Amino acid sequence: MQIRKTFTLLLFLLLFPCLIFAQKIDKILLDNGDMLTGEIKGLRFAMLTFKTDAMSTIQIKWEEIVWLQCAKNCEVKFRWGELKIGRLDSIIYYDKLANLNNVVEITPIKDRFFKQITGSIDAGFNYTYSSKVGQFNMSGTADYRKPKFETIVKASSIITNQPNDTAQAVTKKQDASVQFIRLLKDNYSIDMKLYWQQNTALGLRNRFSTQLGAGKDLIYDNHNKLGVGIGIAGNREQSDGQENSTSNLEALVGIGFKKFYYSSPKINIDAALVNFAGLSELGRFRVEANINAKVEIFTDFFIGITFYDNYDNRPLAGATSNNDFGIVTSLSYSF
Repeated sequence: MQIRKTFTLLLFLLLFPCLIFAQKIDKILLDNGDMLTGEIKGLRFAMLTFKTDAMSTIQIKWEEIVWLQCAKNCEVKFRWGELKIGRLDSIIYYDKLANLNNVVEITPIKDRFFKQITGSIDAGFNYTYSSKVGQFNMSGTADYRKPKFETIVKASSIITNQPNDTAQAVTKKQDASVQFIRLLKDNYSIDMKLYWQQNTALGLRNRFSTQLGAGKDLIYDNHNKLGVGIGIAGNREQSDGQENSTSNLEALVGIGFKKFYYSSPKINIDAALVNFAGLSELGRFRVEANINAKVEIFTDFFIGITFYDNYDNRPLAGATSNNDFGIVTSLSYSF
């Protein structure tokens, strides 16, 4: 009996510190007077992710928070681009930056790998009986954040079947990319992007590209993000009309805009425009444009509509047009 009591006491002493540190002791005061206790998981796009024992993981609008308490080490980004790493309480309240409206991102440093990944999966299908045209689209995005570093993985596929078109019954527009971003001061950044594309309407069987660039967020607050970037791209292209590949060097300039509405329902708007100018093939000019809008129908599920336009003034052999554009709808899940 004495041995059992001694063993129980030792077990308690070993587990007690774990139980204490496992408790969720972060606190949030809302503008309606409610106090929530739990664990701050991060802030992005004006939404604070907060884990509680009673309500599981919830998202809270940043403008509804008037005060918070958290001793966790985090990376905090302010709207003017400054990055600070340290205890969240010290950064916000003791560094003379107590206005929460100045904070646009919070990233806990010691969170596990999978808990730092956000993204979405989209899928849709359209069919017109009169023309027998069917279209399937699917895409996915995963964004992994660490202090001062960001990795974005994207992939999309749009396959259109139009049997009445004798020139090209099936067209494919597909791409995949991985982008590595190094965040700098004052909302500047540098990045490297590995990219693969296919667009049979433009005669493109394969395009492998390595892009190096630099950018700056001109506007970055809790509801808007406007950024510009420049860079250089080396491409290896293969057309449908020939087996050999050609190498090209291009200069690029782009602009991106995001808008977030967190009333009911949630609405996200994401637009990007990139222009490519040939350096090794002077006179060639390409444009890639994309506008995506999503409306939340219930928690984490959205209905989306996307407009895309790809233009090439000198398309490759086998192209049926120098311009490929379209509108697709999809059901989206965000995580």
